[in-house]
Amino acid sequence: MDQMLLSHYCAWLLAMRQRLAAFRWPTRMVSAAEVLPALERATTAHELAQAADALQLYVWKAAEQDTSRLTLAGLAVLQQHVLHASSLSLRLEAARWLRFFVQAGLIAQPQDIFVTLVTAAVASVSSEITMTQAQQHALRTYLLILLDCYWPFRYPYSSLTWAVFPAEDVFVPLAMLLTHPQATDEIRELLVTFFAQLPTLEHPMLLACLTSVVQAWQGSPHAGVRQSVTKIRARLEQQR
Repeated sequence: MDQMLLSHYCAWLLAMRQRLAAFRWPTRMVSAAEVLPALERATTAHELAQAADALQLYVWKAAEQDTSRLTLAGLAVLQQHVLHASSLSLRLEAARWLRFFVQAGLIAQPQDIFVTLVTAAVASVSSEITMTQAQQHALRTYLLILLDCYWPFRYPYSSLTWAVFPAEDVFVPLAMLLTHPQATDEIRELLVTFFAQLPTLEHPMLLACLTSVVQAWQGSPHAGVRQSVTKIRARLEQQR
């Protein structure tokens, strides 16, 4: 699992470098009056990326001014796209930009962003038994984005403190996905990895769902499967 996350990080870093290399900074300063309408009007992932680029540029360039209100308004638009856009590609692009603002330390209280991403992840899976490939792709992407949102809390480059990390109950809906009959092993491993990194692990529902997975996997004949629950098993044993 650590190798999979490392590969994901390297792929993400390469994509960000390519994006920055291809980006052409505008010759004039964009205005707040232009940014929000452009975000709201976006109907494709490309249009949203351009508008979000303009938003982050404005926030950085106007750092000496009070940009918190504009940032919050922009985040609210991105959250609406994540939850309500009709296009999956638009929803995922908006989620990636929410991740960017969390990682950049531009959000002092990130709980609403985590709630949005958890809600989107759960909503990407139907309540029926079957899970389509598109749903699996969306869920996997949301989980990787959520894992990335741990980064600004980690030493030695932490820009946020654990004091503002969301309460455990925010993540209870994710735990229910562990028992989805069509969840792939990769999805379950991502979920286990996410929960293993929570600053606290005390919620009864989380403990029950994770204990069930650990009991099922720790006796697997495959070493990789057993290793994937090592960290979470240690966390659970500490709770006894």
